[in-house]
Amino acid sequence: DRAFRNFGKDHLSKRECEVVQLILKGHSNKSIAQLLGISVDTVKVFNKRFHAKLDITSQAELFSLFLESISLVPFDADVDPLTHYFEITGRPV
Repeated sequence: DRAFRNFGKDHLSKRECEVVQLILKGHSNKSIAQLLGISVDTVKVFNKRFHAKLDITSQAELFSLFLESISLVPFDADVDPLTHYFEITGRPV
């Protein structure tokens, strides 16, 4: 749960993290817009921004990056799994 909440916090804006978390929970752009009280077009802007920041092109890549990064975080560590992942793998962001 902590790794999920911290995912991306060092690399993304607070709102981008919220959108990512909702995507990872299976929400559609329309559902995310309703939950956050923003337009679907605004959700799409956040999608483009975090895709660019994380150098990914699809939701499948987002899920893969999420799963890979949380698998490497020490249990109950209070760190951004992405930061830990990038440090271990040497993958730049």
